[in-house]
Amino acid sequence: MEKYIGKSVYKGTAIGPVSVLKKKDSLVKRIHIDNTAEELKRLDAAKERTMTQLGQLYEKALQEVGEVNAAIFEVHQMMLEDDDYQDAIHNMIQNEEVNAEYAVAVTGDNFAEMFANMDDEYMQARSADVRDISNRLVRNLSGEEQIDWSTMEPSIIVADDLTPSETVQMDKSKILAFVTVHGSTNSHTAILARMMNIPALIGVPLELEKIHNGTRAIVDGREAVFYLDPEEEQLRQAEAAQQTEQRLRSLLADYKGRESVTKSGRKVNVYANIGSVSDVAYVLENDAEGIGLFRSEFLYLGRDSLPDETEQFNAYRQVLQMMAGKKIPVNTGSFTNDMTTFRTEDDVLTLLIHLGYLGYEEQNKYVFIPNAEVQSEYASAVTVSQWGDISKALKNSADLLQAVWEKQETQVAEGIRLAHFETSQLQYNDENALSYTISLALYAARNFYTVYRELPGGKGFADLVFVPRKRYQDKPALVVELKWDKTAEGALAQIKDKEYCRSLEEYQGNLLLVGINYNKKTKEHVCRIEEYQK
Repeated sequence: MEKYIGKSVYKGTAIGPVSVLKKKDSLVKRIHIDNTAEELKRLDAAKERTMTQLGQLYEKALQEVGEVNAAIFEVHQMMLEDDDYQDAIHNMIQNEEVNAEYAVAVTGDNFAEMFANMDDEYMQARSADVRDISNRLVRNLSGEEQIDWSTMEPSIIVADDLTPSETVQMDKSKILAFVTVHGSTNSHTAILARMMNIPALIGVPLELEKIHNGTRAIVDGREAVFYLDPEEEQLRQAEAAQQTEQRLRSLLADYKGRESVTKSGRKVNVYANIGSVSDVAYVLENDAEGIGLFRSEFLYLGRDSLPDETEQFNAYRQVLQMMAGKKIPVNTGSFTNDMTTFRTEDDVLTLLIHLGYLGYEEQNKYVFIPNAEVQSEYASAVTVSQWGDISKALKNSADLLQAVWEKQETQVAEGIRLAHFETSQLQYNDENALSYTISLALYAARNFYTVYRELPGGKGFADLVFVPRKRYQDKPALVVELKWDKTAEGALAQIKDKEYCRSLEEYQGNLLLVGINYNKKTKEHVCRIEEYQK
């Protein structure tokens, strides 16, 4: 008998044989490509196959875990089509003349590493999503066959880690439990396991090569323990735990239709989270007493255009109608009352309360629609609201970018001065501070360019390099060098002397060299712009 401690994702007990999922570590080779145009066509074909597969996974997940969680694969489709991700792959194929598999693998690793190094745990967990997408794209490029899950027997799945697509592709009726060496409680795989009501452990210190398929095992999700080859007494305890869990499920089913009240007479409201109107069916089926959280971001997924006020209003109205007058809890404490900052759905609902379009029950902190005919007034209120500061900053950024394209050096320097004024909390003390201001000042450039910081080229690293996205090849590439208390002319000289433009040797379009200096004594910005002569 062997006992391992992990972290529980979903509490429950499972008994059965293990099935060890051992993935092949396929090394992606770097291959020189002469015909990059054909390689890009091959990439586009593989991308289309990947999009189709993700659509099929969405349909399967929709049936098994509902619309909210199936949306994981719509998110994957969006990530696959992300401009920064695709541009990085395309630029690598074109500039370095490498095969698509290698470009996808390197780009996927870079993006995954970027997410993994973020401070937020939820964003860190997105690293696994990027690797899942990139690995699928590489398999489609190389013609590697997808894993056939149809022949699997009922078992406890043991793996180093599981991707969301692997989790959904498995036959739910044959999965007794999940056990992984790595993983995160915030990962989409963990979310799916919870929604599928499957016992799951992560972070279990297993040596997979030493585990044999078919070995009997126990997953104790409540105590976060994994037993390999358990003794008879442990098996009896696990079987008793399963019977207890079944009795509890039956008891909970008996409470449907009853009011949620403690023995002392205290009313406890039980709410459910939803991501779409169709999810209300699950809320009613399980007799929840209201909506705890409406994941309104799902209204934006899987579509080419933003939902307008009519569609959003109707979605909320349908939810309230289907809930037969039930009320929604709202947290009004975070609302800033400035008509521009909306961090959560609660902030939007609080705004509607202030405008008089929603009713508010202060004692229990519920929000409700007093009448449904508020749509036109709400649209009018939003239309006449003041968005001055944001609009002005975006316009200034667009004007500054246009000035760079037109080589209007004085106007560029003035635009940077204004951007520094807007970020007055930032005190200049070195080139990093100046770089921060330049990035904010040229925020509009992200619509047209992929932006690289400290890009290696020639004999050093260029401070900022702007490479046009594939649909904006008419725009010039920009190599920007920053100086603090020196000269803009010296910045241009450094670009040339250190041959930073060598990183763009394969780039066929126009190229501008931009030198920017901040004079500490005069507190002035100076800009010099030259067209690069190849």
